[in-house]
This record gives sequence, structure tokens and C-alpha cells, in this order.
Amino acid sequence: MDRHRPLRLTDDLPAHHRRLAARCGGRSFASLEKAVEGADVVIGVSRRGAWDPSVLKAMTPSPIVSALANPDPGVLPDGALLATGRSDLPNQVNNALCFPGILRGALDARARRITPEMQRAAAAAIADSTSEAERGNGVLVPSLFHAEVHHAVVTAVEGEAAR
Repeated sequence: MDRHRPLRLTDDLPAHHRRLAARCGGRSFASLEKAVEGADVVIGVSRRGAWDPSVLKAMTPSPIVSALANPDPGVLPDGALLATGRSDLPNQVNNALCFPGILRGALDARARRITPEMQRAAAAAIADSTSEAERGNGVLVPSLFHAEVHHAVVTAVEGEAAR
């Protein structure tokens, strides 16, 4: 990409990504700093070390950064609540949180397909699996070893599928 051309959310994207970008505003930005300016949350799915942590200074104080590149996040910011794919850091984002719970819930409900509503129910169950005390300590994503998270996903998906 030409370094002097404004970043465009829809450049060189597959059709389904262009549709998502259009729903999110489809705006152009002169730089990454401008793209995150004033944001409370950023979700990065880039490569290791893709972002300089100084870029995040344009965000609001105490931002939430979900840097999901594996094995190393795109950025390791200071002063931000961080979620990554790494198992050695808190707030590991891992599909093992929802599987096999989504499948078990769908099977138990005899669902013929996994719907977006079932996926949202699973996500809500995962989020609700952290206590107020944990959230107060910066934990937004429960551990894979959280005793009840998998059961909560099964129950939520089964309930949604039964609707």
C-alpha cells in the first residue's frame, strides 16, 4: 500500500469485509493514529509488532485493546486493558471458550444449524462468566479453566436454540 495514500477501510478487501466496513462507516484515515483517535476500544487482528504502542496514546484514557495476533500480539500497550490470544496473559481470547459448548447446546436442543443468535448467546454467557470482582481486577475474558464457563455456554445456546 502506498504510504502516502489515506488508509481506506474498503481497499483490497474481500466482498464480505467490504460490507462489514461499510456498516462501520467506511471512512478514510490519514494514519493509524487518526483511526484510533478518541476510541475506547480497538480490536487488532494484524501481525506481531504491527503497532507501535505510542499509536494508542490517541485513544481515550484506559482503553481496551484486543490484540489478537498469535503467538505474539500486534501491540503490547502500557496502561490499557489488554486481551490477546496468548495463554500466558490474562484475558486470553480463545475459541476453546465456546467449543464444545456451542455444539453441545445445539445437539441438546436438536438444532439443525448454529445461528447468529446462538453465537451471541454463547458470547454473552462467556462475558457473564466473569464476576464483578474479576472485572474490577481487569479480567474481561474468563480463563479456559473457569469451572462454569463451558456449562454456561451450553445452557445459553440450548435456550436460544429452543426459541
